Amino acid sequence: MTEPYSVRDLSVVMLTAVAVVGSIIAASRLAWICDDAFISFRYAENLVHGSGLVFNAGERVEGYGNFLWTLWAALGIRLGFEPEAWSIGWGIACYAASTLLLALHSLWRTRGSGETGAVVPLAALLVAAHADWSAYGTSGLETSLFTFLSVLGFVIVIGGLAEPSRLLRGGLIFGVAALTRPDGPLLAAGAGLFVLLSSRAGPRGAVAFGAGFLGVWLPYIAWKIWYYGDFFPNTYYAKSASVAWYSQGLTYARLYFT
Repeated sequence: MTEPYSVRDLSVVMLTAVAVVGSIIAASRLAWICDDAFISFRYAENLVHGSGLVFNAGERVEGYGNFLWTLWAALGIRLGFEPEAWSIGWGIACYAASTLLLALHSLWRTRGSGETGAVVPLAALLVAAHADWSAYGTSGLETSLFTFLSVLGFVIVIGGLAEPSRLLRGGLIFGVAALTRPDGPLLAAGAGLFVLLSSRAGPRGAVAFGAGFLGVWLPYIAWKIWYYGDFFPNTYYAKSASVAWYSQGLTYARLYFT
């Protein structure tokens, strides 16, 4: 039976509040809209107005890379919101939710282990202080939602390695993340490998995780190929992704850590 929350948990609550409020303030102060976001907004508006998920009426070209976020923008437009305000509001909400999830994960893991010392939600505090995370808490793009879904999938998988039903749900969440960004399957593959190699989960857990992920991702891919006629979005060909450019990737990594 789980022990009632103690006085020591008060420190976690206070630090969590600092992290969540701090992330909201930081993202709000840096709120901005990237020019690429207006591509998604254009697709969303055409969808709402009956032209389909297209940039130009009658031309089926997948010019966006954030399917789920584009649908979410369409919902906001359908409800009467301006897409700029809608995207900023939900971006900040997802950033705050990611911070909260990491704090709760720290508390749950500590309580489950029976430890009695103080708990510091370090991951949540670092996220709230992370300059890039704060900057991309908005931008009008899917980054904040994708990050939230990835953190949620991580929390579910880590906390349910011995439970195939939870691993199935974790796979579902990573499947939804893959609908948010085309590189989502890479995170899902890493999580699936972790599950497979875990002594608490093993092959049975990996099958449950894989079933959850593929149950979401494969129908989407089938629809996308039928609707647009291609597995990759047009941005894959329009930019440098279709041609390996490893030196530029290393430059991006160096600049980030700098």
